Amino acid sequence: RVREAAAYMRNTEKGKLVYQPDKEKWSITQILEHLNAYSRFYHPHLNRELSVKAGEPDAWFESGWLGNY
Repeated sequence: RVREAAAYMRNTEKGKLVYQPDKEKWSITQILEHLNAYSRFYHPHLNRELSVKAGEPDAWFESGWLGNY
Protein backbone atom coordinates (compact mmCIF):
# COMPACT_ATOMS: atom_id res chain seq x y z
CA ARG A 1 0.00 0.00 0.00
CA VAL A 2 2.85 2.35 0.74
CA ARG A 3 4.31 1.76 -2.71
CA GLU A 4 0.92 2.32 -4.29
CA ALA A 5 0.50 5.56 -2.36
CA ALA A 6 4.00 6.71 -3.36
CA ALA A 7 3.27 5.94 -7.01
CA TYR A 8 0.00 7.86 -6.75
CA MET A 9 1.81 10.87 -5.28
CA ARG A 10 4.49 10.77 -7.98
CA ASN A 11 1.95 10.58 -10.78
CA THR A 12 -0.64 13.00 -9.42
CA GLU A 13 -0.91 16.59 -10.55
CA LYS A 14 0.83 18.74 -7.92
CA GLY A 15 -2.17 21.06 -7.70
CA LYS A 16 -4.25 18.22 -6.28
CA LEU A 17 -1.70 17.54 -3.54
CA VAL A 18 -1.58 21.13 -2.31
CA TYR A 19 -5.29 21.86 -2.76
CA GLN A 20 -7.10 22.91 0.43
CA PRO A 21 -10.86 22.40 0.16
CA ASP A 22 -11.35 25.12 2.76
CA LYS A 23 -9.04 27.48 4.64
CA GLU A 24 -9.81 25.48 7.79
CA LYS A 25 -8.93 22.13 6.14
CA TRP A 26 -5.53 20.75 5.27
CA SER A 27 -4.17 19.66 1.92
CA ILE A 28 -2.73 16.19 1.37
CA THR A 29 0.77 17.68 1.50
CA GLN A 30 0.07 19.43 4.82
CA ILE A 31 -1.30 16.23 6.35
CA LEU A 32 1.74 14.20 5.28
CA GLU A 33 4.14 16.85 6.58
CA HIS A 34 2.30 16.91 9.90
CA LEU A 35 2.55 13.12 10.21
CA ASN A 36 6.22 13.18 9.27
CA ALA A 37 6.98 15.93 11.79
CA TYR A 38 5.39 13.97 14.61
CA SER A 39 7.13 10.82 13.44
CA ARG A 40 10.51 12.57 13.56
CA PHE A 41 9.70 13.72 17.10
CA TYR A 42 8.24 10.53 18.58
CA HIS A 43 10.29 7.73 16.96
CA PRO A 44 13.55 8.50 18.79
CA HIS A 45 11.69 8.64 22.11
CA LEU A 46 9.80 5.42 21.43
CA ASN A 47 12.94 3.61 20.30
CA ARG A 48 14.81 4.74 23.40
CA GLU A 49 12.04 3.61 25.75
CA LEU A 50 11.51 0.31 23.95
CA SER A 51 15.22 -0.48 24.13
CA VAL A 52 15.26 -0.24 27.93
CA LYS A 53 15.11 -3.71 29.37
CA ALA A 54 12.30 -3.98 31.87
CA GLY A 55 12.40 -6.11 34.98
CA GLU A 56 10.30 -9.20 35.42
CA PRO A 57 7.11 -8.98 33.40
CA ASP A 58 3.90 -8.87 35.38
CA ALA A 59 2.07 -12.17 35.43
CA TRP A 60 -1.26 -10.39 34.94
CA PHE A 61 -2.22 -7.57 32.70
CA GLU A 62 -5.06 -5.27 33.65
CA SER A 63 -6.26 -2.80 31.08
CA GLY A 64 -6.92 0.78 32.06
CA TRP A 65 -9.86 2.96 31.12
CA LEU A 66 -8.42 3.80 27.72
CA GLY A 67 -7.77 0.17 26.83
CA ASN A 68 -11.25 -0.75 27.99
CA TYR A 69 -12.68 1.94 25.74
